[in-house]
Amino acid sequence: MNDNKDYNHILRIGIIYDLLKKKDFTKRNEFEDVLLEKIGHFSTRTFDRDLQKLREQFGLEIQYVNHYGYGLNKDYEQENSKIENILHLMNSTFFKMNNLNKKDVIFPFTSNNIEVNEFLPEISEAIAKGRKIHIAYRGYWETDRKEYILSPYLLKEYQLRWYVLSKVDGEIRVFGLDRIRSIDVLKDESVERPKIDASVFNNIIGVSEAHLQPEKVVLAFTPRQGRYIKSSPIHPTQKVISDDENGLVISLKVGINWELKEVIKKNGIQVKVLEPAHLVEEIKQELIDNLKQYQS
Repeated sequence: MNDNKDYNHILRIGIIYDLLKKKDFTKRNEFEDVLLEKIGHFSTRTFDRDLQKLREQFGLEIQYVNHYGYGLNKDYEQENSKIENILHLMNSTFFKMNNLNKKDVIFPFTSNNIEVNEFLPEISEAIAKGRKIHIAYRGYWETDRKEYILSPYLLKEYQLRWYVLSKVDGEIRVFGLDRIRSIDVLKDESVERPKIDASVFNNIIGVSEAHLQPEKVVLAFTPRQGRYIKSSPIHPTQKVISDDENGLVISLKVGINWELKEVIKKNGIQVKVLEPAHLVEEIKQELIDNLKQYQS
């Protein structure tokens, strides 16, 4: 068993949460038995602290009922996705940290964009303190740097890249941190209100064009690819329309942005767009144009 104190803390939190989620109520001695089996240690004081962290840091409503034990309040909206994502990320991180040298067992972990983390602390602090930032920025399709004064609202990670959602000149925009060349936090300038929360991204895949109104998108996948799409949904709005020997048909309720079209194209011949008609024609035309490159 790993002796790392922080790692054991994450394991405890995960075990407690998993028991709370699986049953209506779990008695303290049941938590004790599982924790002793999994990590070899149980402390009443530590258990109470872990419950408090689940309440305060993860927003879970945990109730205690005499003779029944501890349970999640079914009448309270639990932030399950938040804790599950964080536990997954932290478990993965600790696993990587503790196995970096096992090259005979695990392929070395790599990242091609470590430099994007350079500005994370400054931007995060600016958001927390409500400060504007001045950046020098060069987009992928631009040859010259441009300077902006932003009101940063939140940071979002997508496919190993970080983005900051900001307001600039009255317009909401998203900037990739890997394209920022320099940054200066303006200590005397406060951000413009109102603040924007993460729900701005609910209607899209990725980060671009968050203002788009959601449309019904219907996609048909081959049987083989359909099994993967069911296990790893494209978007939280994904619903299964049909699933049989002919394949999987799903619907999404999303804005039609660049990232959605990239997901479709990435699946190649294993997916077909059925709705809406304008997206069908757009993807079809891109495939025709792509084929022309190989006919010359």
